[in-house]
Amino acid sequence: MSFEERKTISRMREQKCSQSEIARRLGRDRATISREIRRNYWHDREFPDAYGYWAMTANDMARDRRRRVGRLFRREDLRTAVIGKLEERRPRYARKPQNPVFPEARSIKHRPKIINERKEFGHWEADLMIFQRVHGDANVATVVERTSRFTVLFKNNERQSKPIMDRLINVLGPLPRHARQSLTFDRGFEFVSWRRLKQGMGTDAWFCDPSAPWQKGSVENMNRRIRRYLPRDTAVLSVPEGEIRSLIDRLNNTPRKCLSFYTPAEVFRREVTK
Repeated sequence: MSFEERKTISRMREQKCSQSEIARRLGRDRATISREIRRNYWHDREFPDAYGYWAMTANDMARDRRRRVGRLFRREDLRTAVIGKLEERRPRYARKPQNPVFPEARSIKHRPKIINERKEFGHWEADLMIFQRVHGDANVATVVERTSRFTVLFKNNERQSKPIMDRLINVLGPLPRHARQSLTFDRGFEFVSWRRLKQGMGTDAWFCDPSAPWQKGSVENMNRRIRRYLPRDTAVLSVPEGEIRSLIDRLNNTPRKCLSFYTPAEVFRREVTK
């Protein structure tokens, strides 16, 4: 607020005007006036009758802040007391409760380095491609192996977590153990039943940080490729399974520069038979 507005507030408070009247006079919201008065309200403890609103400028506020900070550094007893209070309060804010659905131990930050560097086969990323709500909760699951970029797609009628986990077990379960070591997800509600993977086929699960789906870059990149063929307005349940299989073949049989121009299918077959 400008200094002129603050002076108006000060004069009208001396005239016992209500906050609503002040707000109307200044053309401001009542909550703005309330915050301004509360922020610049003063009260002298030595003189109980001395209190009121102080119409400070921005320079006044900065000078008052510097004066208080300077007093803190000059007085060792005051500085020690403030530090002690901060130390008492810190644990309450430092300790964050464990998320029972996505525990910190399964965060991508703790994912082994060998997975991050794509030096070990059998680590996958998964995501759901969502379509317009007029088609209900129908979706397409995208599953990408990080080393070979081999891609698997399958349709789902809904976004319930348990059926999706069961489909993943059915799709990846027949592979050799070294070809299905882990899966990385974001923190969507579709993946809250991730523990079923360990029980069903011995596969570990890792999770991106909150609001950071870009951390599973392989599947995000693949989703952008797939959107060329399945845009958001696709009535996905009406897409024949034959078209989905054709799309999978197209993706897995296209040479990739990152694979030295081998196809994902070629690299996947080579790794899975080792």
